[in-house]
Amino acid sequence: MWSKNLNLFVSLVTVVACGLSATARADIDQIDRSVAQSKSISISVQVERTLGAVKSKAEAQDSVDALESQITMFIAIWNTIVASESSRESAASKALRVEIDRLRIVKEKLQESFASRYSTSIRPNNKNLRTTAFRAAETFPKIPYYVPGTNESGEFLVIPRVTDSGALVYDLRFLDLTAEFENTRESITISHHDLVPFVKGLRKINEWTTVAHQENINRRIAKTAVCIPAGQCDTRREGVSSTEVIFQVYEDTTTSGRIQRNKGMYSVGYNVSVDSTLLLVAYMTYMGKIGWKEFNVATMTDDEIDSLFK
Repeated sequence: MWSKNLNLFVSLVTVVACGLSATARADIDQIDRSVAQSKSISISVQVERTLGAVKSKAEAQDSVDALESQITMFIAIWNTIVASESSRESAASKALRVEIDRLRIVKEKLQESFASRYSTSIRPNNKNLRTTAFRAAETFPKIPYYVPGTNESGEFLVIPRVTDSGALVYDLRFLDLTAEFENTRESITISHHDLVPFVKGLRKINEWTTVAHQENINRRIAKTAVCIPAGQCDTRREGVSSTEVIFQVYEDTTTSGRIQRNKGMYSVGYNVSVDSTLLLVAYMTYMGKIGWKEFNVATMTDDEIDSLFK
């Protein structure tokens, strides 16, 4: 269910080959289109919703430009993942490739409809496609979550931020779409120092899902994939807080991830699909690289920058 919802969020984008290496472009062209075709229902729904929301040629152009920026960011993340991993066929890179292919189909359908409606083609008109860390935070699709045992659900996003003390952190903001005023129901801060173990924990959700399916596990299991700070999740007392990524198996053999915040004796958690964790792995790996690079450049002294040019 939540995987399908994720597809609806990420389908509102378009593809652009601008700035791609020849290898990356060839890889994307070889994506199995049958995977995207299997998602045709969610694609159709998303296209219809977009067409229903656009009321003028200017809005159509704005929507295409926004989508162009999103897919540029997806491709940048994909290139980063491929360059940083020994295998070009990792689960995270595969998830991104499937999304890129699906988004290409959405773009084709939207442009055909816009051309028919306005008697002229609507093409991307973006002048600045540079994908900075903060721009990526704006364009990466929000990921759906749900609160187990309730009918509550929402979206969360990751935003890079520099604290007043000068530290680079990443805020996971869980949004309640039904709230009229304050729609952030929870904000979890991950330091740059903890980003690598956090991403490793997210990866384990997919790895352990494979094991669970191979062994046909059909009983309720919950296992912590990572605890931040390390060793603090078992200590539940006032004044101690921690964040966990938890792997879960259900009686019907399905699996999910859970991002849980522990506040003293109180805990609150948000469940996400395995597909969502894979996209989050890709996104946060990218953010860890581009965000840190931008942070370093911004905090370097003139002498340190000058020393780069020898």
